[in-house]
Amino acid sequence: MALFLSACVLAACSIGKVQPLDPVSGTLPAKAEADIRTRVALDLDQRKKLVVISDAEHGFFKRQIEQFAYFDEVIPRSELEVRIIRAQLGDEVPTIADRIGLNNAARRYSPFLWIHLERTRKDNTPFAQLVMTDATTMEDLFVAETELDFAWKGVNDQYNWYPLMNALVDYIESNSNTWRRPAGATPAK
Repeated sequence: MALFLSACVLAACSIGKVQPLDPVSGTLPAKAEADIRTRVALDLDQRKKLVVISDAEHGFFKRQIEQFAYFDEVIPRSELEVRIIRAQLGDEVPTIADRIGLNNAARRYSPFLWIHLERTRKDNTPFAQLVMTDATTMEDLFVAETELDFAWKGVNDQYNWYPLMNALVDYIESNSNTWRRPAGATPAK
């Protein structure tokens, strides 16, 4: 672990550092680009009221998504669970631990987007995917991925999390009539 942290310091990489979008580029300081696997065109403004994220992603991802100042509310699953209980919907939505439970919550409590991380493998290579799912239909609206290179580049903000977030910013901007990145900024290529 000490070797990994030393390598990060030498490479000037960060892990879990929330940043505002650069006012000139309109992006986060990434050293790579995410590959886009799914990009469904839609009116995202109609679905921006509530975003639910996994509890494991509660820290950095919640705060980074909130930095974009687009979604009305970003909450972890545990907060959704509390709200369902307070709304006395526990019998109708007994769990939100899986896709069926999240779908029930979206249909019975309130529609929401579910933004979550997935880990996949292709030809023995691990990838991180940032996925936005419409919880009312469980359709993946947006999927971007970056390679998890534990040996050479490391797994960090610049090579993984910022590229995924930049791809999300591009998706929001291309599907919103109300949100734009900072003045003078252009979308990432």
